[in-house]
Amino acid sequence: MRIDPRDKIAGVPVMKVRDLLLRFMGATVVAGYFRDAGLLEVLLAKGLVGTLYRDPTQLREPRVVIGPGDHAVGPWYELTDEGNGFAQASAAAPLRRATAERKLREFMARVEQVNQSEEFAYRVKRVVLFGSYLTDAERVNDIDLAVELAPRWDGFDVGIQYRKEQERVRLAPRHRTRNALAVEQWPWREVFLFLKARSRAFSFHGIQDPILHGIAKRVLYPPEEVTS
Repeated sequence: MRIDPRDKIAGVPVMKVRDLLLRFMGATVVAGYFRDAGLLEVLLAKGLVGTLYRDPTQLREPRVVIGPGDHAVGPWYELTDEGNGFAQASAAAPLRRATAERKLREFMARVEQVNQSEEFAYRVKRVVLFGSYLTDAERVNDIDLAVELAPRWDGFDVGIQYRKEQERVRLAPRHRTRNALAVEQWPWREVFLFLKARSRAFSFHGIQDPILHGIAKRVLYPPEEVTS
C-alpha cells in the first residue's frame, strides 16, 4: 500500500495518522488514545479501526491496553486488517523495476539470515509477494509482502525464550524508556525491523490479510509457483 504524504485524514496529516496507528499494532486502545473524537469517528468509518466488546471477559485474548482513560470500562479499539496495512503503508516515491528487484533480493537474503540465526526468537515461516511488483509496469509503487513469523523453538522453550527476550529489552539502554507494549512486542517487531532494513520500499501485511484473497500472488518462501 502506498499513501500520499500530502493527504490528510479528518484534518490530520496522513503521516501522523499512520504513525499513530503503527504505535498500537497488536494492542488495544481506549478512545483517549486518539485525542480527537473526530479522527476516531473517521477511522471507524474508513474501517481502519474496529470496536471491541465493552465487557473485558469478551476480549478474544489478553491484550495491552494503552491510552488515557478507564481501562476497565471501555469501549476498546483495535486495528482492522485494513488498519494494519495502512499502519505499514509506504509514502516513498515509486521504484524503478531494477531497483525493486534488487531490494527484493536483499530482503530474501535477510530472511535467510533470520532463519539461520538464533539471535531472534522468531523465524520467518512464509513470505507472499503481491501487488504492483507482479505486473509488467516499469515503476513499482512499493513491494507488497505478506510475512508470517513462527516461534523459533517448539514447546516450553518458546515461553522461556520469549521471557528472555523481554528481559533483554528491559535491560538494553536504548529500550529502557519504552513502554510495556513496546517490550511485549519487541521479539517479533525486532524481526520485522531487521527485514525492513529502514527501507521505505516495503509494505508488510499479515498472512491472513483479506487483501490477498482473489488476487495474483507468489509465495517466495517456501518457493512456489505464481497463484491467483
